Amino acid sequence: MKTGFHRAAGQFDVLKQLEKPVSVENQVKTYHYRYDRGSRANVISEGTGDPLYSFIVDTGHPNGNEIHTITEKAEIIIQNERTKRIVTVLFARPAQVTRYWQILGVSLPNDETFKMVKKFASNNVERNLNNI
Repeated sequence: MKTGFHRAAGQFDVLKQLEKPVSVENQVKTYHYRYDRGSRANVISEGTGDPLYSFIVDTGHPNGNEIHTITEKAEIIIQNERTKRIVTVLFARPAQVTRYWQILGVSLPNDETFKMVKKFASNNVERNLNNI
């Protein structure tokens, strides 16, 4: 039986987009990431790609807000905003990538970099990575 925090359905408030993406190099990982997300970490060991977009997100977690950073390989690195520790990494589906801008009510980026991220997100689905 899984324990720990499970956000309430619909609890995903994007508070703002950061001007610059947060560097995730050499960040400390939480116990949850190291021990509960081992299979994801094995796939990620190939490299996540450069961080492109970062957002402050309120998921209702008792430890506070999170930083969600989308990389060029359509991976979403989730960190605690206060500690900067990496909690988990998601292999994004295309809709997961776009929802940050949609929730903020702003237009999606329309450049080649964003199109590349969406292609990686589609590839994540094809490879079934979002179910790891």
